[in-house]
Amino acid sequence: MAPHYPVGALLVSTPEPVEQAKVGQVISYNAPVPGQPVVTHRLIQVDQVGSRLMIRTRGDANTAADPWTAQIDRGPLWRTRFAVPYLGFIIRQLRRPGVHATTVLVLPGLYGLLAVFSIWAPKRPGANERPQAA
Repeated sequence: MAPHYPVGALLVSTPEPVEQAKVGQVISYNAPVPGQPVVTHRLIQVDQVGSRLMIRTRGDANTAADPWTAQIDRGPLWRTRFAVPYLGFIIRQLRRPGVHATTVLVLPGLYGLLAVFSIWAPKRPGANERPQAA
């Protein structure tokens, strides 16, 4: 969505009723393609067909509209409100398998071992004695 939202930003979207969709809004939705990736693009066309909303979108950095027309049957519509720069890059790195395993399994395991060791470690002589006041 560059240039409006910087690459690598975390986009914050809030729900709103489907009926409030307007051309020019930036929304996040599941693209009607295999795997249904979440796409965040600007609305360029909004048509009401019965109870369904038919939308066309285009990324701000793209010269052409997306090659599909998406159908939004039920709400809500996720409208992008603001971006937190660079936080998306950080989250992507934390989701990498090696980093994820380290932060979720290894670090808590090491912390648990440290806690157990500090509870059952032999006490040093004089560790519980307080110094005498002169």
